[in-house]
Amino acid sequence: MGYSALSSPSPKTVEDLYPGLASEVLKTAKPANFPRGNLLPAGGLTIQESEITKVINASPAAVRKPIENQAWQNGGRWFRRGAGVLIGIRGLYFTAHPFLGT
Repeated sequence: MGYSALSSPSPKTVEDLYPGLASEVLKTAKPANFPRGNLLPAGGLTIQESEITKVINASPAAVRKPIENQAWQNGGRWFRRGAGVLIGIRGLYFTAHPFLGT
């Protein structure tokens, strides 16, 4: 049995696996399996999960608590949504204002 380059599928990109998640150049990134505990190998640099854990544990409790708190992360989402609504309302107001004659 012969080998054909056409028969082997190319690795899926981030956009193929998770549509809409990434933008621009990250859409063409290809997920890879790293050795357990390695978060980011890049060239001669490797960031390990244990290093991140050490930094987080060495942080003061006042810094750690908001990072670990899921409500804090959800609050940011609601803040962005609220800001978007307010910007939209202002946009409508300033668009309609010249035509209202007030």
